[in-house]
Amino acid sequence: MSSTFRTLVIAVITILLSLGTLCAQTLPSTERYGIFGGYNINFHSADFRALPGVPNCCPKFESGSGGGIAFGALYETALTRKFWLTFQAGFATLDAALNRKEYVPALRVADDYYFPEAEINHRIVTQVSTMGLAPMITANPVGGLRFHAGMEIAFLGGIRYDQVEEMMVEGLVFKENLKRTRNEYSGELGNVSSVQASMVLGTSLEFPLNRSRSMFIAPQAMFRIGLTNLVESLSWKSNSFEFGIAIKFAPQATPPTTIERPSSPQVIIPPPVADVPSKETVKIPTTPMFDYQTYGVSEKGEQFTLNEIRVEEFISTQLKPLLPYVFFDEGSSEIPERYVQITPQSKADFMRSSMINLSTLNVYYQSLNIISKRMTENPNSILKITGCNAGAADENSSKSISSNRTDAVRKYLVTVWNIATNRIKTESRGLPANASRSVEADATASDAENRRVEFTSDTPAILAPVVSRDTLRNAFPRTLRFASASDKQWTATFSSQGNVIASLTSKGKTVEWHPGDYAASLGESVEVSGNAEGWVPAQSTIPVELLTLRRKREEQMADKTIDKYSLIVFDFDRSDLSPQNKSIASIIKNALTPQSKVSIAGTTDQLGDATYNRKLSLDRARATANALNLQNAELTGDGESDIFPNTLPEGRFYNRTVVVTVETPK
Repeated sequence: MSSTFRTLVIAVITILLSLGTLCAQTLPSTERYGIFGGYNINFHSADFRALPGVPNCCPKFESGSGGGIAFGALYETALTRKFWLTFQAGFATLDAALNRKEYVPALRVADDYYFPEAEINHRIVTQVSTMGLAPMITANPVGGLRFHAGMEIAFLGGIRYDQVEEMMVEGLVFKENLKRTRNEYSGELGNVSSVQASMVLGTSLEFPLNRSRSMFIAPQAMFRIGLTNLVESLSWKSNSFEFGIAIKFAPQATPPTTIERPSSPQVIIPPPVADVPSKETVKIPTTPMFDYQTYGVSEKGEQFTLNEIRVEEFISTQLKPLLPYVFFDEGSSEIPERYVQITPQSKADFMRSSMINLSTLNVYYQSLNIISKRMTENPNSILKITGCNAGAADENSSKSISSNRTDAVRKYLVTVWNIATNRIKTESRGLPANASRSVEADATASDAENRRVEFTSDTPAILAPVVSRDTLRNAFPRTLRFASASDKQWTATFSSQGNVIASLTSKGKTVEWHPGDYAASLGESVEVSGNAEGWVPAQSTIPVELLTLRRKREEQMADKTIDKYSLIVFDFDRSDLSPQNKSIASIIKNALTPQSKVSIAGTTDQLGDATYNRKLSLDRARATANALNLQNAELTGDGESDIFPNTLPEGRFYNRTVVVTVETPK
């Protein structure tokens, strides 16, 4: 308690005591005036994953605790000898800290060691203040003992928060940002519930401070149970236990000199009020209500009634292949800006372990640094760089531009990473040995793929895939179908945890959505809004069941690992496996067990005929299954893919891939 508050309390007590000494009457008082103050022990009950508009990876906040103060004024008036009507008006702080422990993957800074499960704490510290009025019925069964029950209506002054997610073990960092903390935010929350309602239960015990019983001190305990949420869009309530003291002044009644018999009360019967017909008329909306049906779609394409989306977490090893090419712009030998280039001073900060959180394409754009780092770790390795050109247009089969491209890459490896020149072999040629060739009149795409520098090495580790072990989220069903009876084009908007995560336009009467693409953003439900021009939008909510690694461990559910391997560098219009792909196939074979379930899906780029590409993708899947000696693998040829941008040569190469998924029970 501050010195200012203590001074104010002493002054008020002195004034009330002075007033009490002026009262010479001893008749029982039927009124009380006073002040109160105390300390709050706050208990927050919650059921949310994140504050509105504030990123957070917490599975769910469920409770919080903290302390605060409460002070104000009170008034009491007697209803009968045993019951009083009490009013308390005052200020209270309902601060609390919400905490939730979780286990997530982490890295140890000292040696880049990967921990699949490390303890972290999700913490939100809140500052909440209210001004409220609490009318209560007070029972006075005996002496100074009082019991209180009522309601409080309070105005919420605002909620300030400080949020952080922190590793609990010193030396461990999040793999996403290589720091001990993440998602650090603070500020003022919006969309708060400005009016708060609470149930109040309590007790107090009055002790007189003077002989005239005009002054009382009353220790009191009040329990407030929150009935409304602190934030409109969240399940989050505040409860408090207040321990305090009230100082009361009880003015004494002056005895009357004469007693007058009260006259009979005059009863006034108001005249009946005639019913006034309402001038308002009910308007029937003329705008039609949009409507759609929601279905799940199985992997076999069968449609079924959807009850919920299930999102399950698995430990997953993901192999991201390193495309051994660097592509150049037409007529240029400068390394394009999309390839990440660092300075000699910053190479010490480059860690291959930081690649685990990057997408496949962003890992590829680090290939110059990954190859250089591996060269330093394998000092006896030799790297061969072969420069190529498109053999067309202004390049005109010239080897000089191929040589210049080779020199640009070699210069980067030597000047930035200090790779000895005798460890780098170079060659220049026109078209690549396995050139891309277009059957179309427009050869722009194949030319772009041939303008490249190729890497080969006598040490397989130099060009080996980047392997990461991470948490994977899968969603079932993989496809949701929303069907409308209307022929009008319409839009479906998907939201979760207060954020819009996707917006799709119908093809014909249906919209198909793949929740697995947004699994990391899904909360406990998905809100869907269907809208067509000239119609009233339709709203629906789809529950989401989250099966986290922690929940499966605590509830002893059956679990499995899901590992994904990608094979790329398929030659243009070819399905046989390259030496690099055979090396990856060997890694996959070593990871298989008799219990493993294997699915193999082939894809192509978007060049050429779609029907032919679907056959080519299935041929690549079959070739991979043969290399793995698998007879019972599930094979699919998905045809043309747009997972990676088909406008870039590297995107088309990464779309010419086979993905091998291995599910192994634990």
